[in-house]
Amino acid sequence: MRVLRNLHTERVLVAALVAAVVAVPVASAADQALTPHHVAQLRAVRQVAISPDGQQVAYVLSVPRSLPDQEDGPAWAELHVV
Repeated sequence: MRVLRNLHTERVLVAALVAAVVAVPVASAADQALTPHHVAQLRAVRQVAISPDGQQVAYVLSVPRSLPDQEDGPAWAELHVV
């Protein structure tokens, strides 16, 4: 039972790490400072759920629309299962 809990905890931590990496764009401080354009492009994890058996994690990623390529509106919601 303890091994299963450790595996479950490990999976939750991995899922949280994946969500954090996906949500934050990678940019070095030497490249540029944070601008309003960067803020407008930020993605965010909105919801996270773990399957009852602990084998999978699902999360909803909020992705802003890219103007002027797409119509103005709310961010897209992408469902990811890991």
